[in-house]
Amino acid sequence: MSALLNLIGLAARINAPGNFLSAAIPLYVAYRSALVAAPLPTTAATAGALAAFGDALAQTSEMRSQAMLSRLSKSPSIGSAPSENRIPSITLGQTSSGLIHTAPKLGMPDALVSLQFPRVQARSGSKIVSMDCALVEAQRVQPIRKRRSLGFDWRRTLAFTVFGVAYTGCVQHKLFGIYQRHCTGRAIARLLCVAGIPKAVALAAAVQKTLVNQLCAIPLLYYPLFFSMTGAIRGHEPSQIIANARARFAPLMRRNLAFWLPVQLFQFVVVPVEMQVLYVCVAGLAWNAVLSAHALSAQKQR
Repeated sequence: MSALLNLIGLAARINAPGNFLSAAIPLYVAYRSALVAAPLPTTAATAGALAAFGDALAQTSEMRSQAMLSRLSKSPSIGSAPSENRIPSITLGQTSSGLIHTAPKLGMPDALVSLQFPRVQARSGSKIVSMDCALVEAQRVQPIRKRRSLGFDWRRTLAFTVFGVAYTGCVQHKLFGIYQRHCTGRAIARLLCVAGIPKAVALAAAVQKTLVNQLCAIPLLYYPLFFSMTGAIRGHEPSQIIANARARFAPLMRRNLAFWLPVQLFQFVVVPVEMQVLYVCVAGLAWNAVLSAHALSAQKQR
């Protein structure tokens, strides 16, 4: 425990790039010592901290994107009126073809407007009224944008943190040890007639570990825990959790294989087993951003 506290103290003193460079080697030594003294608490703390950091980065990026869209929606160049949050008035005029022509005050030539936005026509008496689809959609969507909160979702970050501690820090710590003992790659090496080449056997073992983890542990253990734990923490009903899992499992699994197959093959070939949870946590910063984006998308759809 003292080694883990020493590691936390070193990490807390890193507040500038220069400090990080000067503390990198002592921090690495302290981390290795903490892994030897208390492996499970160290991996759990590492996974939880980096999961929270990754989701915070993802939410910050999302809030900036939403704020930018909000500013654009309020810009006069796209026709918003600050006082009433409505589209400016539309001037109507009869054209030679009998169509009523719309001329929205969007700050752009009407010819450009007609090229960019399709028109919807509705018959009123003997006249055909033409209206820009963009204006209709803007009037419908703009109040929704106004109501959408740009605040930080702490429950989402808590959900990813708890899941990071439970699965990445604890379950995967045990799984990687099991893979190291039982996935030797000898069967694959014999099948490929390379059993007498040590480097080929080592590569076959890495392939076996990667396939077992991605094709067995991920669909059967990782995703059921992910959907159930994050959904429960965020207050979802069991029916919501099941529906969300059914809708998102297939696209997430495709992205999972595309991202993690090469990442974990490199892990099992190069990274020492005691450092593999840290490696997965760092690589998981990018992956956690993918999961966070999907979580936000599902939340918006509800």
